[in-house]
Amino acid sequence: MVLSVKEAELTIAKCVQAQPIVNYEKEVGIKSIISAIRTAILNTAPAFKFSEKMDQGTATLLAADIYSAFKYETFEDILLMLKMARNGMLGSGKGRFDHDIVFNVFIPAYLQQKSEQREQNYNAEVAKRNRTEKMAVDKSILSENVKKMDELIKRLAKEKRMKKEKESPNEFVDHHAEFIKRLPGVVGKMTVEELKSEMVKAKNSKLWDAHEIFEKELKTRK
Repeated sequence: MVLSVKEAELTIAKCVQAQPIVNYEKEVGIKSIISAIRTAILNTAPAFKFSEKMDQGTATLLAADIYSAFKYETFEDILLMLKMARNGMLGSGKGRFDHDIVFNVFIPAYLQQKSEQREQNYNAEVAKRNRTEKMAVDKSILSENVKKMDELIKRLAKEKRMKKEKESPNEFVDHHAEFIKRLPGVVGKMTVEELKSEMVKAKNSKLWDAHEIFEKELKTRK
């Protein structure tokens, strides 16, 4: 009953995450592991018309061989494989459940599906890592752009208050025009909180054209 309840909850994805049988050898003992596998085998055999009367000796030998084959896989793998074999999900045993069918049909079919699951997990992990790295790069670039924009706003505000350009009469106008030209390309990458913050700064500095761009972007987000 315990094994039946456990196997009902299993999926290949869960088996991939489980501990290999070899990790439990010292704690549980090989004899106990083989005994548990034998119990699972004897529970499975009645589902096959030519193996429904499998004896203890045959089940023990089969359990020992399956243990050797799955030593670096998991006990959950064995339970799920037997369940899938009963349900015809690993190919047809033609009513047989013996060494030949188990090792030449059921085990290869099951391990192939597990291999595909591992590949899916790997691809998903790579995709997740790439997204995380891209987000980190985008955040770094955005942070740097915001920092530069803050510095430019402060500079423009100072120049406007002083009302005097050090390099040429048109220096402030040129800097401001360049800032306004670049701003629409930057605001699309900013968060709502950053947009609101920069809009307040532009308002305080009386940079109304910049304020309008921030405000327009916020309205577009809504």
